[in-house]
Amino acid sequence: SEARRQKEVIVTAVLQPGEYVDIDFSRTQLIKRSIRGSVLKQSKFQGCDMSGCEIEDCVFAECDLGSVNLNGATLRNVSFNGCDLQQGAFSAVRLSAVRISQCNVSRSVFAEAVASDCRLESSELTHVSMSGAKWSGSEFEGVEMSESIWTDAASINCSFSASVMARVSGEGARFEN
Repeated sequence: SEARRQKEVIVTAVLQPGEYVDIDFSRTQLIKRSIRGSVLKQSKFQGCDMSGCEIEDCVFAECDLGSVNLNGATLRNVSFNGCDLQQGAFSAVRLSAVRISQCNVSRSVFAEAVASDCRLESSELTHVSMSGAKWSGSEFEGVEMSESIWTDAASINCSFSASVMARVSGEGARFEN
């Protein structure tokens, strides 16, 4: 159909470096794509399947990524500013130098995620599953993480300044400095 063809043209364009505003990627399949050097503002990725993607040197500002699937994706030097990431699927994701600022990431799953040198600030991560996740050299500043699950997770050389971790389940979790 014409609408599908137009959406594919937009997807192809965004896979090229540039700035994009107010684009709707809801329920789009972007599986195993490579996205580099893009700035995406006020765009919608609700239910978008980005599993296995490589995303590098990108900024997502005020985007709706509710129920996004980033399972098995690799994110390097990526910023999420003022985004809705609720109910996101981040299992086995690889995060390096990722910044999450003023975002709602509640009810998301980071099972078996591996993250290094990340910064999470002034964000909500309540009811999040971090089971088996490995975080190293990361900063959690002013992050609300109540009622989250950290079973068998590891946090090595991470800081949790002004963050709240009330009613957290963490059997087998390791927090080392």
